[in-house]
This record gives sequence, structure tokens and C-alpha cells, in this order.
Amino acid sequence: MTEVLTNNGKAVGVKVMTRDKKTYNLKGKTVDLSASTFETPRILLNSGIPGRAIGHYLTTHTRITGVGNIRTAGFPETLGVLALLVPRTAERDYQIQLSGSYFNYLYELKPMLEQVNVGYGASGVVESRYENYVVLNPRRVDDYGVPELEVEFSYSAKDKEVFRRMGEGVKRALEASQATQTSLSSLTAGLVYHDMGTCRMGYDPATSATDPYGQIHGVQGLYVADNSVIPTSGAANPTLTTVALAIRTADHLMKQLR
Repeated sequence: MTEVLTNNGKAVGVKVMTRDKKTYNLKGKTVDLSASTFETPRILLNSGIPGRAIGHYLTTHTRITGVGNIRTAGFPETLGVLALLVPRTAERDYQIQLSGSYFNYLYELKPMLEQVNVGYGASGVVESRYENYVVLNPRRVDDYGVPELEVEFSYSAKDKEVFRRMGEGVKRALEASQATQTSLSSLTAGLVYHDMGTCRMGYDPATSATDPYGQIHGVQGLYVADNSVIPTSGAANPTLTTVALAIRTADHLMKQLR
């Protein structure tokens, strides 16, 4: 799919291209894009769909990955499956997931090791900012003639402060579990693939691309149902949130068709 087709503020279909570069226009009163945080705005921008927020407010998570070594001699019982979660709270803008050597052995008995390497993966909230965005690069196009994306992204001072506190939190978790720290990562963009926000939902067309049901502001029948509609990052993997929002949009569409 290369473009969304519209007429007088209404979706009327999509333009698709086959592998041998043949183009077809498919008619439809409702178009629901679920192409990803990057591909959905790319299609919308290539289609000339209006909207100040389309492609903007790109967000993700900061991530720290630490590793600690724990001796199991003092454990009062069998270690079992090691998978723990320290959730985000109102006072703590990050969560920590602990997983160890036994994490992948859910249905298989394994002998107790004298020492266990434990991963401490912290995910932090990243601000949703207009200055983080994707835009078409007309000088570079793919094999189907669609301009490729350029990504503009940076962490704010607030994001860096959350990351600093995440580091302290991981160190406290290492100490609380009596683990010897063996590694701790630094702040690196792209370390976690939880990208969101480029078609964020909301009420104001100036700061959001879709309404609360995923319909693009000002274009009847054009919907988005993927990670790009999530307006703020939270601290957890966004998959289940995306699924819930997609089901909500589907329910809304069913009501419209009755």
C-alpha cells in the first residue's frame, strides 16, 4: 500500500502496488491503517493527509540493562522460574524486570546452579514532544516510489533525569538481591523497540492526529490502530495497550456500520 485515497474529507480507498510495480486503486468507505509507528505516518504523509501532529510526538522508552551475579547457597528453597517485576508507580517513572538463568526453562527441570546471572531490565517514561518526529525525504525513495523516512529524535533533560533515577533503582535492586554487579548499560537511543506516538490520539487536532477512537481528525472513515496512536509512553511494553485500543476501534466501527 502506497497511499490513502480521499475525496472531500472522506476516505474512499487505497492505492496499492504489486511486486511487479502494477498499481491498483481499491475502493472502500473505511480505511484502517495498522502499519507501525513509522510506516503508518509514512503512508499518511505520502498521501497528503492534513494534520499538524501526524509524524510528530515520537516517543519510546529509555532502557537500562544491568547484570548481577547471585550465589544460591543461602536460598531456602528451589529457585524455580526467575521472573520478577517491580512496577512503575506515581513516584517512580520506570519499572524493573528481573530475569535469570532459569527464565526460559518454564517446563523443564534444571539442576540448581551455585551462581546465577540475573538481568535487571529497567524501562523508563520518555516525554512526548513535538520536536521528536518523522518526515518524508523526497530525495530518497524506495522501490515503489514512496519517499523514505528521516527520524529526528533526542532525549529531553527530564528523560535524562528519569534515566539517572533508573540507574540508581537498578543498583538498589542489585544490592537488595545481594547480587554482584557485572555490567550496566548507558543511555542509548534505539536500545528498546517500543516506539509510539506518531499518530497520537486526543481531542485537539493541534496536538493529536486521531480522535479517541483512532479516526484521523478531519478525514471521515480513515482510522489508525497500531502503536502510533498511543499518546504517552508509560513504562511497560505497549503491545497489550495497542491490542486493547485496536479492539476498541473495531467495536466503534461495528457500531458505525449498524
